[in-house]
Amino acid sequence: MSRFMVTMISQFEVELKIVMYMQSLLKICLATPELLKDEKQSSLSQNCFATLNLLEYPHSSIFYNYIGELKQKIEETLGTNLEYFYMHMVDYTNGGVMHKHKHDHNEDYSFILYLNSCDDGATVLHLEEPYSVQPRLGNLLLFSSSILHSSNYSKSKQVLVGGLKVKQKEF
Repeated sequence: MSRFMVTMISQFEVELKIVMYMQSLLKICLATPELLKDEKQSSLSQNCFATLNLLEYPHSSIFYNYIGELKQKIEETLGTNLEYFYMHMVDYTNGGVMHKHKHDHNEDYSFILYLNSCDDGATVLHLEEPYSVQPRLGNLLLFSSSILHSSNYSKSKQVLVGGLKVKQKEF
């Protein structure tokens, strides 16, 4: 991997309390899929469950505190101020894949927070040489939204996915 690409990819651990909260939120979403299921995930195979943009719905202050902590850690890692563009959850337990895609038309950075560890469903960043990341509980993968990425087949992976934009300076 070239030195340029290394600067566009980062991984770090997220506090367990945040991961556990997001796991609980996903369980609620799975129990009430009619409220938050996204029918428009074109890159995601049909068997997977994906929520709509979680930022469009009211949540508890705990949710906002935790996503604020995530954003602060990402901002520290990148050295820039950011704002969320979207955030959703994906559950692969019925089996499925995420096909190659990128998000540079919408946002500047993407992240994947792994809500569990599993042996299947590696995330693949399609660089000069493919770069695979195996799902590990609490690991957050951060990368430039211009990087083409996909997910290998999984019957167990659960993730929180988000997109961030560089915050424009106010004049």
